Amino acid sequence: MDWADDVAYCVHDLEDAIVSGAFSPCALSDSGQRADVVATAGSLYASDIDTAALEEAADRVRYLEFWLHDYDQSARSLGALKSMTSKLIRRFCSSAQAATRRQYGDRPLLRYRADLVVPIRTRAEVAVLKAITYVHVMRGNTDRYEWERRVISDVVEGLLQGRHPLQPPFQHAWDESEDPQRRLRIVIDQVASLTDLSIVRWREEMVA
Repeated sequence: MDWADDVAYCVHDLEDAIVSGAFSPCALSDSGQRADVVATAGSLYASDIDTAALEEAADRVRYLEFWLHDYDQSARSLGALKSMTSKLIRRFCSSAQAATRRQYGDRPLLRYRADLVVPIRTRAEVAVLKAITYVHVMRGNTDRYEWERRVISDVVEGLLQGRHPLQPPFQHAWDESEDPQRRLRIVIDQVASLTDLSIVRWREEMVA
């Protein structure tokens, strides 16, 4: 599940950064910007992977045959971007699947009888994509992200305290359990299902 989240978020955050104009794919060809991304990947997302391996990962990514080198907001470039997004997801997921099968064979991979195996090369590439988004989108917006964290925390706390009703499916699950950890999970799932506008509105209703 953690790997699925890593792949989904790093690829789609990259796509959003390109569409918004915060990141140009050709920037990865600039040695200075690439060094910044590699350093960030090592310090924030892959401290166990050495710099040389991360540099190689950045080079592999920018030389992928489907890597977009320009985005001009045309329908053609948007199609190419969507194609790149799909192929990156396939690349990362297929790599983990193949490595896991190499270790555990073709038998059914039942719960607790196998662990997902993610090659270091693949983890390094994902760390590079995460670092691109951090360097070009997040690093200059720390105040905004701190505010967003406070909103999420306030809504989670408010829901746990019963200061706002859950939506019916989540309320039903809540009513069926008295386990604090399960209820916390239910609240987290509820918050994750909210849109940006909804979560802000819920927070306002809790403090009204």
